[in-house]
Amino acid sequence: MVALALGLIATRSSQFLQWNLVAVGALALAVGLAFTVASERVNLALGYWAYTAAMPRIPVLEVGLAPFAQWIVIPLAAFAWLKRLQRVK
Repeated sequence: MVALALGLIATRSSQFLQWNLVAVGALALAVGLAFTVASERVNLALGYWAYTAAMPRIPVLEVGLAPFAQWIVIPLAAFAWLKRLQRVK
């Protein structure tokens, strides 16, 4: 929700039908991915959790693929659904 709120604030969006979903979505996605990478790396470094051998990792970022992919797939699906709602109204 924070990532979406920051995207809406940064694009100065007000009413839903006037949202620039590409801009809001891109900003929300970037904020979410940045937070996920930072959070994963901090929590791994502090030993709060660890990945099993079965968890695929993104080599450059050294974070698990699943948490990273969730921040791509779920928001894109949500914004695609919102785009459909904008067209209907």
